[in-house]
Amino acid sequence: MARRSAGLVAAVAALALTLFAGGCGAITELVRLQQRVEDAGYSVDGIFHDDFSGGASEVQIDASSGDDGQPPPDGQEEIAEIVWTTYPRRFDTVFIELDGDQVRFTRGDLQEQFGPRPESLDEHDFGDDVATGVRAAAWYGVVVLVLGAVAIVTTLVVLRRRRRAQPDPGPGPAGWPGSGSWDPAPGSVAWAPPAPPAPPAGPPPGWSPPGGHDAGAGAPGPSGYPPPTSAGPPPPV
Repeated sequence: MARRSAGLVAAVAALALTLFAGGCGAITELVRLQQRVEDAGYSVDGIFHDDFSGGASEVQIDASSGDDGQPPPDGQEEIAEIVWTTYPRRFDTVFIELDGDQVRFTRGDLQEQFGPRPESLDEHDFGDDVATGVRAAAWYGVVVLVLGAVAIVTTLVVLRRRRRAQPDPGPGPAGWPGSGSWDPAPGSVAWAPPAPPAPPAGPPPGWSPPGGHDAGAGAPGPSGYPPPTSAGPPPPV
């Protein structure tokens, strides 16, 4: 269980690392471009490559000339030349804001001022690195889902087998149902099954069922009791 959990954690970490590394190349090139502009004497306040809005792919730089850089418009042209001749990602326009002054250069403008751009710099788009990372992350995501499903099924099978392999607990402690004989403690009342009900009482003495008296006897008394005996004839006078 612990090993499978560690494996899932490692897979998720690899997924996040792959997604991050996919965009790391493009971000690294932007950082290097910023460093080259600052080496020319400018202070860069922000740099961004907009390649996701659906319009033109544009490199955007916000900078100040400071003490060593040139003021606009010469400073903007110098920064644009750095982008055109060194930045290894394809773009359509370059937008530069220097000391609050804004200007946008098209590829035609840049080629006219600084000559043809080296073809090797246009081999990759900025979004290529991110797309590669997303595709790799998607494959890793599928792998993580499969591993997770396998781990869940394996865990359920192991738990079921352990439950079946558990021994029968057998009879409980003395005095519990199914534990055999039970000796009550001294002074306690031992349990016994209830006595069977008493049989019904028999007829009273001298009773006979109706219609069962002798023919020579008198008429039966009330409720089938024997008739009273005759006192005999009266004595002679």
